[in-house]
Amino acid sequence: MIESRTLGYLNCQKVTYPCKNCGKVYNYYSSLARHLKHECGVEPKFHCPLCPYRTKHKSSLNTHLNGRHMKLLSEFYTMPNGNKLSSSMNAGN
Repeated sequence: MIESRTLGYLNCQKVTYPCKNCGKVYNYYSSLARHLKHECGVEPKFHCPLCPYRTKHKSSLNTHLNGRHMKLLSEFYTMPNGNKLSSSMNAGN
């Protein structure tokens, strides 16, 4: 015999929240609200100062800078103690 709580779990349907503009689907209404406010149909507001890269999230810009440009920057900048700047030193910024 199947327990009632197991039976209830089997009948649960996962609720999702699709964006009516672009079709992206979210598991939480708050995620859909954030998407509508900051992403969907909104131009990227974070611009890389070193190349044409643009993004809608500051964290994505930081990842881009550390991954794409850190080697280039470390060739030109050194720390006051003579050490080269590394992505591990700059990761907290």
